[in-house]
Amino acid sequence: VYCLVPLTQQASINAAFSTHCQQLSQPDEGKWRNCLVNQALVTEKQLTSTALPPEATVVDDGTGAFIRVEDVDGEFVSLGVSPGDMFIIDGEEYQIEEVINNNILLLTTGPAAAIAVAAEYAIRRDLSKTQQAENLGALARAYGTRRTYFIWPDIVGNAGVYTPGYMLSAAIAGMVAGFPPHKGFTNVGIVGFDDVGRSSRYFNETQLNIMAENGVYIVVQDAPGAIPYSRHQLSTDPDIIEFRELSITKNIDFISYFFKRRLTTFIGDWNITPTTLQAISTFTQGLIDFLLSQSTEKIGAPLVSGSIATLTQHPTLKDNVDLYIDIEIPYPLNNLNVHLVI
Repeated sequence: VYCLVPLTQQASINAAFSTHCQQLSQPDEGKWRNCLVNQALVTEKQLTSTALPPEATVVDDGTGAFIRVEDVDGEFVSLGVSPGDMFIIDGEEYQIEEVINNNILLLTTGPAAAIAVAAEYAIRRDLSKTQQAENLGALARAYGTRRTYFIWPDIVGNAGVYTPGYMLSAAIAGMVAGFPPHKGFTNVGIVGFDDVGRSSRYFNETQLNIMAENGVYIVVQDAPGAIPYSRHQLSTDPDIIEFRELSITKNIDFISYFFKRRLTTFIGDWNITPTTLQAISTFTQGLIDFLLSQSTEKIGAPLVSGSIATLTQHPTLKDNVDLYIDIEIPYPLNNLNVHLVI
């Protein structure tokens, strides 16, 4: 088991998977995991509590128009309510014109008659596409780990049949299993889908950049019906290349498993002697040489270089041997800077 894909868009379950993968990927556990999550597009934001609905009256503002909203327990300013948001009461929606303070706001137009007895209300903000992109970026950034990949879009299609975006997550997890561990996925096609319209056909380039800068792994396509491909193989910890690139994480995990499984043969069956240390050194160098020899067209070998830095018995934990291996791994070619000089 390596890549986990929760078949849900429920944030709480996705968060539980993310925590699980981080816990198992600690050095003491040594069971490296990644998860690929997907969540639904949010096009509106609720600015009032749904657990305990607030109540308000709508009264005359002094001009004969019933546009003055009063809530003695209100938090209009604290909740960030602003002009343009929608005020919903008695099943009707009214646009907010002005926020006076935490307890009073004015509507652009109000109901035909006063609502003198306090009634339950809600306030909704319809998000622009830029705000939607910012929200998706915030959702991804909240995970903030190279062990979690926030896959977008949330709906994918094939031959007119549409399914939730976690099916796309599952396809990418299958690619992780099927390609060499150091293979990057940026610009690599993903078969099985012909419509990812809620990515590059829904958001513009600036909005996609907002999402990507915050760690959203976006799948796009150049035209309707074209093969979708990964825009950038990003984790939800996008600030440094070693953490943001899927190919780096899965390659390091592969190398870690490779050494761990093969070196386990020494544990328990050997005592710590100079002969043992020499045997471990020779065996480890053989493992390094093997990885260096596993070159594939376009992507090379999993290791660019490797050498044993130190191999010693622990000074106080006498039944421990510390082996440090310096490695250099291949990095994905994400940018090709061409300079024409005349």
